Amino acid sequence: MAAYVVSIARVDDWSENFQKYADRAADLTDKLGAEYVIRGEPVTNVEGEIFNDRVMVISKWPSVEAAQSYWNSKEYQEIKPLRDNTGIYDVAIFEEA
Repeated sequence: MAAYVVSIARVDDWSENFQKYADRAADLTDKLGAEYVIRGEPVTNVEGEIFNDRVMVISKWPSVEAAQSYWNSKEYQEIKPLRDNTGIYDVAIFEEA
């Protein structure tokens, strides 16, 4: 069953390091057989405040195990520090309904 990695982030620093992180994470996501479903800011916020000044990234993976393998991979752990001190990130893995 497919799984989704969902990230809601407040990016405060769109620096060169953050851009490197985003590009390398996208390359790794593609390399490992996943695809982005959503990647960016909301077009409009119709209710509530959770999405104010936030971006959302959702990637679809073949399984929960594949998503966890990506998150825990040596390659991702090498990329992840590039986003240090650039914002606040909340990330979870969800199984497809």
